Amino acid sequence: MTAYQRGLGMLGLARRARALTSGFSQVEASLKAGEGSLLLLDGEISPETEKQLVPLAEKHGIRHFRLKAGELSDSLGDFRMCALVTDEGFGRRIYQLLNEE
Repeated sequence: MTAYQRGLGMLGLARRARALTSGFSQVEASLKAGEGSLLLLDGEISPETEKQLVPLAEKHGIRHFRLKAGELSDSLGDFRMCALVTDEGFGRRIYQLLNEE
């Protein structure tokens, strides 16, 4: 198992630990409040949606990472185009694993 795959696997752990929120409206609300540590975008996300979320994340110093098409939904077991890791520890480790390759 590669580091990238372990990072994707940690998304399920973060979700079960209630350290992850998903869906545009919840993610947008959390970003506007300055909450979160890692914004994850699916590779198939629309450019308009990405233009709305990425500046909010950058404004608050929240890292963002664009996954390959369909990986976010596969990792969460639910159709999602964006997710926000709210726990700093989970966010830091997932970002580190996803960037190892």
